[in-house]
Amino acid sequence: MIIDGLTIPFIIGAKKYLDPGLEVNDDSIFSLLTEIAESETDEKAVLKDCAGNQYIITLRSKQFCKENLSGAQQFKNKKGKHSLYVADNVSFLGDSIREISKSLNEKYKGLFQKGTFSWNDKKMSWNKLSDIEMEVIDEAAGKAGMKL
Repeated sequence: MIIDGLTIPFIIGAKKYLDPGLEVNDDSIFSLLTEIAESETDEKAVLKDCAGNQYIITLRSKQFCKENLSGAQQFKNKKGKHSLYVADNVSFLGDSIREISKSLNEKYKGLFQKGTFSWNDKKMSWNKLSDIEMEVIDEAAGKAGMKL
């Protein structure tokens, strides 16, 4: 069950599931974060630390970000609007999307090598994507108009 956002490994795992040829490394994380930073949505993406020292992307309203994340590192899209916020408590990951990507890849590269992208709260462990998760990814990709 997703409570607050998606972990970086899950998002990367979903991309890998949809594109089995995807090489998972700091470039794939860089591409993900750049794509998020360049997006034009009403809600803003926030990279933050979650329970268990895991990094997640969560969506927040523009007003929430204005009131609670004014000191956070912010990345703008081509129209000059903030689309990606990096919460204060994870600013140590780096000052640029490239640095943040390298830090996240370093943290998760063991998981990526094992193909374990899904966190299980009950077992307190990382696992391969389940059949149900793959169905959810397929459904989300279909709604987004992505090729399956």
